[in-house]
Amino acid sequence: MDSLIIPENSQTRLASHARTLLLDAALDCIITIDQLGRILEFNAAAEHTLGFLRGDVLNEELVQRVLPPPEQQGFRDRLAKFVDGGPDPEAWQDESNWVRGDGQSILVEFTLHPIHTPDGWLFTIFLRDITARRRMERRVRTEHAVNRILAMSPKRDEVSARILQAIGENLLWDIGFFWHAEEEAGLLHCSDTWRSDELGTTAFELATAKLTLARGIDLPGRVWKSGATSWIPQLADDANYLLKTEAYLAGFETGFAFPVRGGQEVLGVLEFYGKRLEMPDDALLQTFAVIGNQLGQYLQRQRAMAQLGRREQELADFFDHASLGLRWVGPDGVILKANQAELELLELVREEYVGKPLAGFFADEDRFRIMWAQLERGKTVRDFESQMCCRRGAVKDVLIDANGLWEEGRLVHVRSITRDVTDRKQFERALACQAEELREARVRAEAANRAKSEFLANMSHEIRTPMNGILGMTELALTTELSAEQRDYLQMVRDSANALLVVINDILDFSKIEAGKLELDPIPFDVRDFLDRLLKPLCHRAHAKGLEVICSVALDVPDMMVGDPVRLQQILINLVGNAIKFTERGEIALRVCIAELEVGGVWTLQFSVTDSGIGISPEKQRSIFDPFTQADGSTTRKYGGTGLGLTITSRLVSMMAGRIWLESTAGVGSTFHFTARLGKANTSRVAAKPLSPQALWGLPVLVIDDNATNRTLLFELLTHWQMKPSLAESGREGLAKLREAAACGTPFRLVLLDARMPELDGFTVAEQMQASVGLGVATVLMLSSGDQPGDAARSRSLGIAAYLSKPIRQAELLETLLRCLGMRPAKSPQPQPAAWPTSVNGKSSLRILLAEDSPVNQLLAVRILEKHGHEVAVAETGLKALEMWRERPFDLVLMDVQMPEMDGMEATAAIRAEEHAPDSRRTRRQPIVAMTAHAMKGDRERCLEAGMDGYVAKPIQAAELLRAIDEVLAANKGDIHVF
Repeated sequence: MDSLIIPENSQTRLASHARTLLLDAALDCIITIDQLGRILEFNAAAEHTLGFLRGDVLNEELVQRVLPPPEQQGFRDRLAKFVDGGPDPEAWQDESNWVRGDGQSILVEFTLHPIHTPDGWLFTIFLRDITARRRMERRVRTEHAVNRILAMSPKRDEVSARILQAIGENLLWDIGFFWHAEEEAGLLHCSDTWRSDELGTTAFELATAKLTLARGIDLPGRVWKSGATSWIPQLADDANYLLKTEAYLAGFETGFAFPVRGGQEVLGVLEFYGKRLEMPDDALLQTFAVIGNQLGQYLQRQRAMAQLGRREQELADFFDHASLGLRWVGPDGVILKANQAELELLELVREEYVGKPLAGFFADEDRFRIMWAQLERGKTVRDFESQMCCRRGAVKDVLIDANGLWEEGRLVHVRSITRDVTDRKQFERALACQAEELREARVRAEAANRAKSEFLANMSHEIRTPMNGILGMTELALTTELSAEQRDYLQMVRDSANALLVVINDILDFSKIEAGKLELDPIPFDVRDFLDRLLKPLCHRAHAKGLEVICSVALDVPDMMVGDPVRLQQILINLVGNAIKFTERGEIALRVCIAELEVGGVWTLQFSVTDSGIGISPEKQRSIFDPFTQADGSTTRKYGGTGLGLTITSRLVSMMAGRIWLESTAGVGSTFHFTARLGKANTSRVAAKPLSPQALWGLPVLVIDDNATNRTLLFELLTHWQMKPSLAESGREGLAKLREAAACGTPFRLVLLDARMPELDGFTVAEQMQASVGLGVATVLMLSSGDQPGDAARSRSLGIAAYLSKPIRQAELLETLLRCLGMRPAKSPQPQPAAWPTSVNGKSSLRILLAEDSPVNQLLAVRILEKHGHEVAVAETGLKALEMWRERPFDLVLMDVQMPEMDGMEATAAIRAEEHAPDSRRTRRQPIVAMTAHAMKGDRERCLEAGMDGYVAKPIQAAELLRAIDEVLAANKGDIHVF
């Protein structure tokens, strides 16, 4: 058989292929480079270790591929020495940090063998990745170093610094910090810093030392919050890292931090940074966990030892400086130790007391034996009374607390506390004498309090009773035929009586508040309707002075609220009334908004009353809410009043869980603010946000008003209704805007015109509008701050569509706009309900029994009732009323509460008892209305609890009396006798 002849080039390829197979089979990395450092061979192990593909690196310079820039030139210089050193240089062995294809730094151990060939030098490099091995060695060294540091038990302030150094040097980090956790303050602060010898002080280090971090903030804060190690391989990629710029300038690439744990508590954080890219591994993280737990346990021990030392010192200080006598006694009864207070109590020096048997200091040794027997039985002695001997034979009363310390069933020593009670014994005897005096004083105080309440009730009754006659008779007289002079006199009497009643009510209200006899009566009420009714009578006073009155209720304020509208009205009347009183020109503005949103069905509303009056000086503002205080307190003051209005207002605001405050500038004006907590009624709807029909959307409207506040409020309201308002602050400006709009072909369809303006008033503007041709105004609404005779007729003659009085309600304005623009039909008059129930035969007269002892009040009530067609029978006492009730039926009983022989309460109770008697012939409940001059806390409730159906307070107003009768009879429907 002929020999197989293989061509030379094929043999070369086979040899090259075999060489490649052998290289790839090697476990170590094998790289061959030429004398220029270019890669000629790159085996599979090198691909795996260095992360490069063979095809990507062949003919590339090795140093540019795998060495960090600072080390590249050194490698080139070493190759050059091989080339220049002769044919047989020695191999080069070394360790170096190489960079993988993914950018990660690894530590390699390599041997470079130079080979001289005819074509030049070749270098074969054998290398291994020893990163894991070196890491393990460094971890072991680090753990040993930390154990040695903790075993040496250095001072507390040295441990963290030395551990920072051990970790940094052994694990090759550049800088480290220890963060101490202040749990109570919730902050971390940097307490120790370490840096490598090669690293100088950097701006990064200085900035870190100044930081104070909360939980979750920056790298240490995150570790404190999570309790786990946090590693940032590349600081530049962490958006939440605070010192990113400083770290970059310092050359730091990687950072990490791990917690120092004492059980579940994180006591601190260790933080390190390095200039090379480092990736964490599980073993390294476990090392940090071990170190963190070891350091944490050490810190806990140190803290416990420090606390123990402090406690021991505190106990020693307490023993030496306690104000009570302290002593330790041995099991044989000999005194071992005593503090200074014990020696001072017995007036002895230490040598006279310590080392002596305790029994010898007891005045009665039997008492000592009783106490010692209890202690030997293991009992604790509490408040043991005895007498102890002092120097010079003196004896003191003492109380002793003592207990024994036992070890393995043996009494070691007894600890006791001695208290000198000599003075207390004397005091107890004196106290016993005073106890009876205090009891008698309490009885007198309670009697005085009852007398005060009775006095207030009697004062209310005694004052209101004659006032009832004065006001009632004056009103009756004014209904008769009188001359003009007589009518003027009687009206002045009525006005003076009403003014006096205001003063009396202020004094009585203040007295009731001081006595705790005033309470709130919360009921549902409509906020906007309430404010409208409240302001209408006040507006007449304001308009008479030429003042504007503005009311603004925020759109998100609910309509229906639950509160006491009577007391809320009292507050607002006082504030608005004062504003009117102290303002000569300008405006009064009442604003309501939500101060706090609904919480548990309760809203907090803020009311503000602003005026442009005289203002209040700063020194007066501090006392303005004090009783009997006015901003002008001189005897010749221009403005009257009791000085109680704001005091009562302040107390009522407090009862509504609110507060009141003042903003004022003398000569400029004042704003009184107060808040009140009101419930939300079940039937309420979310605050008035009247939605206008789409026909109003975009409608151009011109507001002509010289008052800036009015213009602003109307602008906001019309804008809310999606209209397009324009504003003019005078009649001339308004006419100019009307002409301009007409010339542009976009005339105003609606004008809101103020009646009272300087230069050109509203009526003059309306006349000029009517006389002008081409203005194109379809509808004009006149807004007036004070009705004048003939205004309504003049408005009709000028073709004004509607005439509204300020302050204007939102709902009223919207309704008027829709009606005047033809978007809603005019309201037809609604039939009013009859004031009295009508019987089947058409008669409305009632038979009423009036129980009243005052002749004036009898005459007043009879006149009021007879004027309304009712028959009245009068009884002077409760007993007489009961007899008359038994004799014949009545549709209603008006019962005075305070009468001789039998009062109204007793008479009502008797009537109810007879109604419910088994043999009673009565088939209906008798309606009874209380009439009383009492107006104290609980009077209304007591009347209703006594069986009465209604309540009218004196002075009696005809409208109030008739309304109360109407309500009671409506509730007792069907029980009316018609005759």
